Amino acid sequence: MNLEIKGFTPLQRELADQIWAIESPEALIEFFDLLPRNLLHDAYLVYRMIIETTWDDMDLGDCAEAHEVIEHVRNLPC
Repeated sequence: MNLEIKGFTPLQRELADQIWAIESPEALIEFFDLLPRNLLHDAYLVYRMIIETTWDDMDLGDCAEAHEVIEHVRNLPC
């Protein structure tokens, strides 16, 4: 998947490239743990933008099963 997010600074673009290349949740945690404190805000912002953009591009279908579960929960007695 090729991801394009506009508006990043050069530093944020570098962080995005590094985060995108990470292959496991454990490696992502380690990446954040090893970052200098002054980069954490930018790195977290970039991470969230990657997640949001990825979700926006996902085809979720009609979500019929999810709607059934929601309706079931809504109809539960209080």
